[in-house]
Amino acid sequence: MRSNRRRVPRRQEILEAVVPFLKVHGTDGAPVDALMRAAGLTSGALYSQFKNKDELCSQAISGALDAMLADYGAIVRERGQEGLRSIVSSYLSTRHVGDVAGGCTFAALGPDMAKASPRARKSYQARIRDLVEIFAEGLGARGEATRRAKAQKILATMLGGVTYARAMSDPDARDEYLAQLRSGVLREISE
Repeated sequence: MRSNRRRVPRRQEILEAVVPFLKVHGTDGAPVDALMRAAGLTSGALYSQFKNKDELCSQAISGALDAMLADYGAIVRERGQEGLRSIVSSYLSTRHVGDVAGGCTFAALGPDMAKASPRARKSYQARIRDLVEIFAEGLGARGEATRRAKAQKILATMLGGVTYARAMSDPDARDEYLAQLRSGVLREISE
């Protein structure tokens, strides 16, 4: 006998489904109804899985950041400096800049994190630190402090560059800007 009941998505499926919406609209621009509609559910489903919207957003953002860290960490561990170069080339690309919903959670939601609760900001900061460590690992044999400082500079350039490029209205100017930025960061990695 078949059940006519619709399967209720698991917590993880809901978290993954709302991330693209959050990247495009931010946490402030994400009413509960719209968030849950993005997950294909009604707002009541939120409260069956999460305490409130803040818990949903916090866990969704943390999960997306952790997935990115895992991906980047694997690339750098496997390919070292060449892996870091690959990450930078992909990140500072027209395709990535145009794909807000599928792109970097750090860049899309950084402004939201500046206004978030102290706990959410602390969690975001810890993940930024983890990303800096991944980039530092990809920079090779330099001294630890030098690698970390360079990794912070590279990350700041990447995040700021994508944020600025997304605000540009002239596609040719944007593409030229990204090419110059990408070239500069890749040169920085090699030095």
